Amino acid sequence: MRWSSHLYIGRKAEAAGEDLLEKIKKSAFLPNIYVITAPKTGNHLFEISPVMLLSDSERKELLVYGVASGYQEAAQTVRRMVEDMVLATGGYDWDAYLEQLGE
Repeated sequence: MRWSSHLYIGRKAEAAGEDLLEKIKKSAFLPNIYVITAPKTGNHLFEISPVMLLSDSERKELLVYGVASGYQEAAQTVRRMVEDMVLATGGYDWDAYLEQLGE
C-alpha cells in the first residue's frame, strides 16, 4: 500500500494515533477503518473501501488518498477532498489538483 504525500485523514482516524497507517499496512484487525482510493472502474472520483475487505494484491498496488474511521467519516473526508480540489482547480480533475500540490 502506498500513501499519497497529501494524505487526508479523518478526525477520528487521526485520534487513533500515528501507528494506524502501520496497522493498515500490516493487515491488522481494523473493522471500522476505511481507505479512500482512485476508483478501479467507472467514472467516479474516488472509491471508499473497508480495509478488512481488501485483498493482498489490492493492498500491494493501491495508492491511498485518505483514511477514515467509519463510513460516515469517510464520506465527510471525500467531501473535504472534493471541496479542496474544486477550490484549487475550479473543476473535478483530481490529477490536476495533485499536480498543483506537487505530487
